[in-house]
Amino acid sequence: MDIPPGLPSRRAVLTAAGTGLVVTPLLAACGGGPAPATTPATAGGTGGALVAAADVPVGSGVVVTTPAGDPVVVAQPQSGTIVSFSAVCTHQGCLVAIDGAEAACPCHGSRFEAATGQVAQGPATEPLPPVPVTVKDGEVVLA
Repeated sequence: MDIPPGLPSRRAVLTAAGTGLVVTPLLAACGGGPAPATTPATAGGTGGALVAAADVPVGSGVVVTTPAGDPVVVAQPQSGTIVSFSAVCTHQGCLVAIDGAEAACPCHGSRFEAATGQVAQGPATEPLPPVPVTVKDGEVVLA
């Protein structure tokens, strides 16, 4: 597939992702699927608030962006239990979106359990890496 003039190659986009640049719209576009809905995180560094715990549905989750620009899944598998994982698919680096109790990759169909980050359906073979979080004053924050 030819890349229109003026747009970076997929390789350039993935390389930029490793530098911490925000590339969400570009990565979502390479899969042909819809871009995942994200909730912007509030300002801050380590320990910065990601989302209000009340805004994370029980039995599901949300995709948010850390203050450093990294996309993460924040899930609440059961009331009062908050977990978080990278929102970057371990298959080929596309961003996942929440679909009920799973995080689904629009690029190649991989699905992950939002509660554990484990692969529910391939082609991905590795789970989503955990992101340590805690709840402080009703806000999910990086640990």
